[in-house]
Amino acid sequence: MAWRQPWSRDTAVSWHPFGRYVLLRSGTSGAAPALQAWLVQPATRLLAILATVCILIGTPASAQDTAESRMAAAQRYDAVSSFDDLMEKMAEQVAQSLPQEQRDAFIQTMNSILDAKRLRQFYFRQLTATFTTAELDALAEFYGSTEGQSIMLKFPKFMAVVMPVIQQEVRRAASQVR
Repeated sequence: MAWRQPWSRDTAVSWHPFGRYVLLRSGTSGAAPALQAWLVQPATRLLAILATVCILIGTPASAQDTAESRMAAAQRYDAVSSFDDLMEKMAEQVAQSLPQEQRDAFIQTMNSILDAKRLRQFYFRQLTATFTTAELDALAEFYGSTEGQSIMLKFPKFMAVVMPVIQQEVRRAASQVR
């Protein structure tokens, strides 16, 4: 219950649930006056500040999304997905288009010519620019799991079968557009 004080037209005093009286502005409605009343009390403000600090202290570091946390998460992801293995598999895939007797020499030449350090830097830069810390952590968790490892092994074979059919269909459709 609120009652107007005779000496002020724009204030009212209301009983607070904890037995305190608080000063409210008139003309406000909804949750804002209750929040204003709640924050008026010094003890209540102190409790709100302490609760906020406790929440922030209890927040795990992985929940923070900074450049450093993204890089750490990207490195955790790389530990289970291996950029180096990815590069090796890509060279092997390209080599599949060559005659059998030329494949090993091609892979060796590719590995000696590729600037792996530059590609690795680019790879990590794109991982950290594209994904949040939480997303990179989820990738690391998934690819670190038994199912994730199995999918990583099967996916190149899957793509080798699916991509030629998709590319053929896209070429067919593109030829009809022209």
